Amino acid sequence: MEADVDVADQTGAPVLAGTSARASSRTTAFETTAAEADRRVKVIIAGNLGRASGAVPVSAARP
Repeated sequence: MEADVDVADQTGAPVLAGTSARASSRTTAFETTAAEADRRVKVIIAGNLGRASGAVPVSAARP
C-alpha cells in the first residue's frame, strides 16, 4: 500500500487543542493494592537488612 500525504498546509487547530488536561474519571480500586505492596516491600527490605520492621510479615497477614 502506498499513500501520498500533503503536509504543506499546516493551518488549523492542533490536534491536542480539543483535549482536556484533567482526567475524566478516577478510581480508588488500586489504592489498597498499592498500600499492601508498599507494606510488603518494607518487610522485604527490613528482612534483607536484618532488622525487624513495624509491619506484619506477609505470612502472618493472611489466615
